[in-house]
Amino acid sequence: MDRAEYQKYLASREWALLKEKVRQRSENICERCKAGPHDVTHHLTYERIGREEPEDLIGVCEDCHKFLSGKSDHDPSEYRKAVISEGIARIRKAKALVDSARDLMSECFPDGDYEHTYYDLSESFFHLLSNLSRHLGEGKE
Repeated sequence: MDRAEYQKYLASREWALLKEKVRQRSENICERCKAGPHDVTHHLTYERIGREEPEDLIGVCEDCHKFLSGKSDHDPSEYRKAVISEGIARIRKAKALVDSARDLMSECFPDGDYEHTYYDLSESFFHLLSNLSRHLGEGKE
């Protein structure tokens, strides 16, 4: 397939439908770094150009696409994983402080009036950790 045929293919209904399948699979999240949006449908292989299977393609963010295409040496996947890992560590530390505060509050308010506030905070921390862990691929905490 020459360049003109390839450009025509990229404007075709078949390509649009295939890109939509990949977008649905990715749930509009970069399938490489798991942090950015699905901006570009990138070929993993050109062996079946014009008759690709969805597994020949990956939905990626602009930064991952630049890296995969050799236009950037910056690997956003590694950077984003480090940032998310640091965020998880900070949230765990904050949750430990909240747990310590709960223990102190239980001494100050033996009738349990503080429990509702503590429960709301604990749920918020759990959801933050779960979402960040999902982005890292660790599963739920």
